[in-house]
Amino acid sequence: MADSATTRNRLRKQSLGSNLNTWGDTKLNEVLDCVDQISDGVETINLSDSTDYTLTTSNYTVSDQAKQRVLLFTGSLSSAVNIIIPSSEKHFIVYNACGANLVPKTSSGSGPTIPTGFYTTVYCDGSNVYGRPFYVNGAAQINGAVTVSGKIINLTTGTADSDGVNKGQMDSAIAASTSGTGAGTVKVTSADTTNRFLGGGGGALQAGSGITLTVGSAGADETLTVASSVTLDGKAKVSTNDTTPNFLENKIVAGSNITVAVLNDGGNETVQITATVPATIEEHALSYAMSL
Repeated sequence: MADSATTRNRLRKQSLGSNLNTWGDTKLNEVLDCVDQISDGVETINLSDSTDYTLTTSNYTVSDQAKQRVLLFTGSLSSAVNIIIPSSEKHFIVYNACGANLVPKTSSGSGPTIPTGFYTTVYCDGSNVYGRPFYVNGAAQINGAVTVSGKIINLTTGTADSDGVNKGQMDSAIAASTSGTGAGTVKVTSADTTNRFLGGGGGALQAGSGITLTVGSAGADETLTVASSVTLDGKAKVSTNDTTPNFLENKIVAGSNITVAVLNDGGNETVQITATVPATIEEHALSYAMSL
């Protein structure tokens, strides 16, 4: 009777009376090597293109990629690739470093998509391949970005400012900021008794002195423009009590021995203030100098 292979990992099952004088040193050791490979073996496979890649299989020997526990896929692919595994019960740790999405599956079944740069544990039930869900009973620390392709369920209500919020909290927050007249209304403060829209008559924003509020694209994607209606005429007051604003040339008055002149009239004007020396002072200075 001939030897036969096990269903899942293709190990040798020796038939009665076979392999005389080679049962242990050759055939049994061969099985032990395969078991060692199945338990902790790592296979690095470089993918050169995005065509389906089928894992090699071989009865009884370690020359069998599908016997390995860890499959590391490398390469620089630009599109997704299918990895075809045997249609038998088996689980792998798959690390995708091939540059594109990777899908471990059977030839006629389906499998999970593993993004490049990630690894996961998958198992085959003989027909399809599945990604194992990850469960942590307690705190977990993740250093890096987290990509979620489904729902985050059973999220506890957050309490700290840095906590995530669940849908119930978000719904409550939205309800608190809106009224029965329609979503999008606001309150000015938490003590405000009336929800209102921002603009329009009776809106939450009201124009004070010198301010105009204008609603743009009414009835569509509206905007609210806040503008100043104050026109600056360049006139100044001497103090807060001054009753009549005027230009500088009229507000600066030349006193004794002072002249005030406007320079660059009609352009970038400046005011020049100059002190003049009385003639009597000049005469006294000259007389004093001559007496020395």
